[in-house]
Amino acid sequence: MWYFYILIGLLVFFAFTVRVITGFGSAMILTPVLSLFLGPKHAVIITILMESAMAVVFIVKEKLNFEIWHIFVGGIAGIIVIDIITLASFSISGYVTVDLLLLLIYSIPFLLIAYVVGKYILTFTHPEKLKRIILFTTLFAGVIAIWNFLPWW
Repeated sequence: MWYFYILIGLLVFFAFTVRVITGFGSAMILTPVLSLFLGPKHAVIITILMESAMAVVFIVKEKLNFEIWHIFVGGIAGIIVIDIITLASFSISGYVTVDLLLLLIYSIPFLLIAYVVGKYILTFTHPEKLKRIILFTTLFAGVIAIWNFLPWW
């Protein structure tokens, strides 16, 4: 069973490294793959909670860039309140299980490592090349999605 957590951790690492580098994409990468293992409902819940955990990491790490202190405090408070409401609503509906919370806890080190690796990659990446790579990847994914829905295929 330990290999399941390692596999999920590696998926989390990859998805959130992409998010740190590009600013988006972790949910698009992580949720479909997690739904294969956990089911769609649990995959969405765990992705929401992981996104919130990464948002806290971003806010805490970037607090030096805030000129107004109450924006920083408001950001942290907003994330905490929204997470509590989200967790409570999913708990009431019966979708949050102990195993799901354990998976979230086990994934946090992979989130932190993804942040460090993503920031490291950004230090030597040329911004224009990165924009082109993201554009090409998005365009390629769109073409593949359209190709799969064409009538002759």
